[in-house]
Amino acid sequence: MLKRLLVGVLLVSALPVSAHAGSWSLNTWAKSGGGNIAVRGGAGQTSVNGSVFKSYTTTSENPNNVIPVVVTANPGYSISKLTVNGIAVSSPVSPYSTTLSGPATQSVYATFRATIISVAASAGAGGSISPTSVASFRPETPFF
Repeated sequence: MLKRLLVGVLLVSALPVSAHAGSWSLNTWAKSGGGNIAVRGGAGQTSVNGSVFKSYTTTSENPNNVIPVVVTANPGYSISKLTVNGIAVSSPVSPYSTTLSGPATQSVYATFRATIISVAASAGAGGSISPTSVASFRPETPFF
């Protein structure tokens, strides 16, 4: 009888341990200027921050612990490369949204590039423009 009681107490006390929290981490890295990565609607991480690890906990009360992540390019920039958990996202469009959850470590890395703008010059009737070529430039490059 005592043996059954001890086994019962041991099982009841072990249940909270099995339902205990599991920790996992999310690594984000905006690898270049021109945009940011925001986690849970917080302030966007820029390339100035470098690689950032944040820890999260999955509990029995919140087993999915879904974390929203948004990658946004600044005006005049686009997302040139985006990987989520080591898998390249094909043709990512800004803003790019995803959700991640544990228990394994997750990662989001983004690289941004300036958008190239083409300008074509043309003259109206009786006018002229020199040179008559088409110019392409990046918005952050002075062209004067």
